[in-house]
Amino acid sequence: AGQGLPVAQFSLGALHARGEGVARDPVQACVLFILTATRSPGDQVRLRRMALRNRAAVAAQLPPAQVAHAEQRARAWLARG
Repeated sequence: AGQGLPVAQFSLGALHARGEGVARDPVQACVLFILTATRSPGDQVRLRRMALRNRAAVAAQLPPAQVAHAEQRARAWLARG
């Protein structure tokens, strides 16, 4: 996931969303789903759609300020490389 692989980012986001094997962290899950949707290659439309649906589901559970924070973290990660 740290290397920018969309499938890995999606999987880690799902783990953070559920708190499975890692601490439950909906903000981090939201970040990872945003990155997945943004970085998925054109031929991975299904992955992009799943990431957008999961991001929306996680974001619906968060206050707007935390969603904005997740979006800011995703933009910062994308700007790095």
